[in-house]
Amino acid sequence: MTSYRVVVTGSSGFLGRHLGPLLAARGHSVIGLDVARPLGSMAGGEHRDWNAIEAPPDDLGQVDAVLMLAQS
Repeated sequence: MTSYRVVVTGSSGFLGRHLGPLLAARGHSVIGLDVARPLGSMAGGEHRDWNAIEAPPDDLGQVDAVLMLAQS
């Protein structure tokens, strides 16, 4: 199986807090971007503080997919 490096914006929202851990459990590297820390831990993933009105962090490295789940 191919492993992807995935950025999930809105990682503490309803969809993000379920999708991030699911992707990590399936062997993908997950970076969650959100203003709030996700409820519970994102095993296999990492969280970065980020507001959707800002530019994304420039130190994310090579990313295979971005899932835009952030609200306004």
